[in-house]
Amino acid sequence: EVLFQGQATLQVLDGCIEVDGKLIGVDHPPLKLSTGGRTGLAVTLTAKPQALAVPLAASHKVLVALSSILHHHLPDQQQAAGTAAAAAGEPVAAGAKTVPAGASPGSQPHGPAKEKGKGQAGSSGTPQSPAAKGPGSSKAAAGSSRDQGAAGAAEVRTFGLYLPGAHGAPVGVAHLDSWRQAISTICSAALDAASQQLPPPVVAICGPKGGGKSTLGRLLVNRLLDAAPGGAGPVAYLDTDCGQPEFSPPGLVSLTLLRGPVLGPPCTHLQEPAAAHFIGDTSPQSDPELYCSAVRSLYRWYCERGADPQTGRWPPLVINTHGWVRGLGLDVLAEVLRAVQPSHVIKVRCGIPNKDLPEENFWQPPWEQAAGAAAAAAAPAVTVLTVLAGSGDAPGGSKGAATPGAAAAAAGATGAGGSGGSAEGAE
Repeated sequence: EVLFQGQATLQVLDGCIEVDGKLIGVDHPPLKLSTGGRTGLAVTLTAKPQALAVPLAASHKVLVALSSILHHHLPDQQQAAGTAAAAAGEPVAAGAKTVPAGASPGSQPHGPAKEKGKGQAGSSGTPQSPAAKGPGSSKAAAGSSRDQGAAGAAEVRTFGLYLPGAHGAPVGVAHLDSWRQAISTICSAALDAASQQLPPPVVAICGPKGGGKSTLGRLLVNRLLDAAPGGAGPVAYLDTDCGQPEFSPPGLVSLTLLRGPVLGPPCTHLQEPAAAHFIGDTSPQSDPELYCSAVRSLYRWYCERGADPQTGRWPPLVINTHGWVRGLGLDVLAEVLRAVQPSHVIKVRCGIPNKDLPEENFWQPPWEQAAGAAAAAAAPAVTVLTVLAGSGDAPGGSKGAATPGAAAAAAGATGAGGSGGSAEGAE
């Protein structure tokens, strides 16, 4: 396992790797990776033996090529030289720098790639830590036709690889056990729904600001893409966080149909939604009625027009919610959950009583809560999964810093009026 930071094009040459929850194999087209700058969360690359990804496969090696991305702002002379080098078959802007998943680029900057057995990091020896060299440790070998004396003709360094836990290594996405358990539960429900012709899971992710809802949503989408028949999706994503949306500019609530992996911060994967409504603010506080009406309209679009034209089945729906969970914000969140009728609700807990969501199913109407068990039995079953806060939002609205979980939380399935199951602790 290695941490990636920067910008590069990734191609799996042998075996399979997991990139922030999404399995990428040799048949996957080249994938552009970007962490949105030096302050963003690093992307985790985990080697997966082909024998695990493809049953009865004989290969146990994992080989990955990472190529630096040539920026378009380079001087005209350098761009022309790079184009001529590419036409002649010479490497351009680091060419295709091949490194085995789990090896540091500082160990063999220009040597032949090593094969790593059974997807275990470090099996080919102890790689040199690039901490002292910084994120640009994978030096780009420019084309031989580049004029070293030309103005601005500097080496292109667009990415770095780090061993987890090494001194100076960037922070990666937190893969907490409670997150894995919740994602596994939802993926199992999606597989059962597809095989038994049942409605797909509708998953709402709720919690305070900075708890990692968006990061958890990206990991869930990537896993659901793999769980879909053929591993090609789609997965529907209803973004109700108009302040820090995932795929659209702020001020919108949107519904997006996804068929490819979601990697890196939001600025790296903006795309046109299937449907959207303009709220005109970064919070529902100014007009809660307009906000709730827009969410209901998008959910109605999903119900009426969201079926995959190729299969006729409705894709799983992931709902990202806002982090305003007190006072009016909690009332608005409850109205959103009643509108979308989720089959699964993931509660992200940070361990701070005045920030966490209420223990009970707060979205139930007051008359249902007063009616007790009889009303709960008549209501549609809802699986509630409580997880620890993990990688969240950086101060100032930039998603990218890490927020550790502060208290124990449960990760269990319940009915419409139940409570969580097994507990998990964290510091």
